[in-house]
Amino acid sequence: METHYDQFCPIAKASEVFATRWTPLILRELMADIHGFNDIHRGVPLISRAVLTARLRELEDHGIIERRARTDGSGHEYWLTPAGNAFRSVVGALGQWGLVHARDRIKPSDLDPSILMWGFFASAPIATRCRIGALSCASSSPMCRQRAPSSGSCGSFSSARVSMYARRIRALPSTW
Repeated sequence: METHYDQFCPIAKASEVFATRWTPLILRELMADIHGFNDIHRGVPLISRAVLTARLRELEDHGIIERRARTDGSGHEYWLTPAGNAFRSVVGALGQWGLVHARDRIKPSDLDPSILMWGFFASAPIATRCRIGALSCASSSPMCRQRAPSSGSCGSFSSARVSMYARRIRALPSTW
């Protein structure tokens, strides 16, 4: 659902594109070099697949992202255009504002270990992801096109490993 403010104002026009629900989080994933639909959804798990599809189409219609066929022919990926890359500083400033002014709004229920681990994994360079043998799973994944030499598996996380980290995170003191 597109929002129109019907104002001749650059802030209103930019808000029509970027201030829709979920859009900043989708852009965060794309800016972290996450390009596949399922991988974007892993980073924003509470968004429905239908809404994610709609937001990606809107961003494509606005020239913020482009949809490209994967080189192996197994679907599509989403990439930022120069207009989308120009928004990096805004997303960074939004994150900085959140660190400074919204820390008191964080609740224990906001801590999702699987998203935290996905964030760590997603922020690692591709070559590093492929070498994370201790955090690898036993099935192939489109996230990692190479196999980890130590385990012969992909770069996804095993549920046991995520559960272990979840227990450690839950054990952290509530005042951090």
